[in-house]
Amino acid sequence: MALRGGERNAISRALARGGAAAVARVRYGVYRVASASRPGTAHTVRVDDRGRYRCDCEAGVNEKPCWHAAAVFIAKIEHAGGARVTGPGRRPATLPGRPVPRAGASSLTAAA
Repeated sequence: MALRGGERNAISRALARGGAAAVARVRYGVYRVASASRPGTAHTVRVDDRGRYRCDCEAGVNEKPCWHAAAVFIAKIEHAGGARVTGPGRRPATLPGRPVPRAGASSLTAAA
């Protein structure tokens, strides 16, 4: 699935503000990220069992991509894959031997 503009911007903002280092895990599925605009304030990001990120910041409450949720996403990617996230990335090129996805077809498959 390709990232939308707001999601790409949120990832870029999260990386500029420390990326995974800005995230503190509270417990399974619950994370705290310090506010960049209000010292002493932290936002809570929850990741549900379907992988949806919900933040209690102003943008998150209005269901817009926020850098707090993006920072948690980055932390989870880095923790699971052992790699460093350096940017929002681009849609990958088709791998040799793989068919080109049809227009409108999702490039993601369900995890087992």
